[in-house]
Amino acid sequence: MNKYIYTFISCCVALLSMTSCSESSTDSTEYTNWQATNDAYFETAYIQAAANSVSDPEHWKLLKATTKDKAEGKKTDYVIMQVISASGNTEAPEHTDSVRVHYRGFLLPSATHRAPLYNMEVGLCFDSSFYGNVLDVNTAIPVAFPVAGNNIVGFSTALQYMHPGDHCIVTIPYQLGYKDKDNNSIPAYSTLIFEITMDSFLKYGSSSFPKKQ
Repeated sequence: MNKYIYTFISCCVALLSMTSCSESSTDSTEYTNWQATNDAYFETAYIQAAANSVSDPEHWKLLKATTKDKAEGKKTDYVIMQVISASGNTEAPEHTDSVRVHYRGFLLPSATHRAPLYNMEVGLCFDSSFYGNVLDVNTAIPVAFPVAGNNIVGFSTALQYMHPGDHCIVTIPYQLGYKDKDNNSIPAYSTLIFEITMDSFLKYGSSSFPKKQ
């Protein structure tokens, strides 16, 4: 009897191993030629955003990374910001301040992950501060953290150009993200696309965030 049980367990382990290998195989092909795909995407996105920032500067901006000098530099020294809606506020946080935001983070479209986001397509949603696909600012709780903190350079740069109430789409080249390193579900060489709504910010030295009106 024990012999049969052992044989059964061995077969189950073999089947599980086959399933695991199948999943690994799928994962390995999910991001084929990923660096080249991301390089080409950001090159095209930058050129289009540069043209849009001239014809529609209210809604399109190229933001030089705060860690780069003021010289023009390379395309990948910049973050692309599309302003979906502006609040009219004029104050923005500095790198020493803290913010409260709602956000979602996406990869580029891939083999099995593809969805619309306003006028673009995105891939895997690797992080979100709220549930579902639609933000309800009346019920969702924003997350709070320092602008500099542990954020990637591209993300902290974008925050310093936003105002409370602004809703933006931010595209970050991998050079200002996780570069050539994997980060959990984010493969190396990933362009990152964030949908961000800024709730408020806290000036350095202040004791509490402004109360919601």
